[in-house]
Amino acid sequence: MFYAHHKEALMRFYSTVRRVTATALLFPYLCFGSVSLANAAAARPEVAKQAKVYSSSDGAKVSTLRYGPREKNQALVQVIGADSEIDDKILLATTSATQKDTRYTVQLKGQPYVLLILNDGSGELYLPGAPKPARVGYDSGASEQINPEHYLTDYQAQTAAGK
Repeated sequence: MFYAHHKEALMRFYSTVRRVTATALLFPYLCFGSVSLANAAAARPEVAKQAKVYSSSDGAKVSTLRYGPREKNQALVQVIGADSEIDDKILLATTSATQKDTRYTVQLKGQPYVLLILNDGSGELYLPGAPKPARVGYDSGASEQINPEHYLTDYQAQTAAGK
């Protein structure tokens, strides 16, 4: 009887020791893991809650998404379906607003290039090498299809890949 009681107490003791050891070993990983996740989340720039898409009559689309705080005047811009050297690339643009329009300027071949000029829901898309600008208008349906966080993730992956 004494042996059975002693054996049970010993088993509880070893069980407690294993839990304490496991906790002691895992605690730093849990703490540092959450710090790493917090740092990763903090490293993601702020973006607008919704991207805006503008479509041309010939099927070209250009999407814009505010990138970073408003006062930095930056946006991500992507052209799709335009058969252009910048097709499908997400470009970082500087935005400048005047009393009559907003201009999106990107760097192309090391030079500033005004890619998009918008005014009241429509504007002109200036594709490199195109003889004239494409008229574009706001496309609410296409705008609703874009997830801003996925857009940002795609931009970060493209940047990391050096494209």
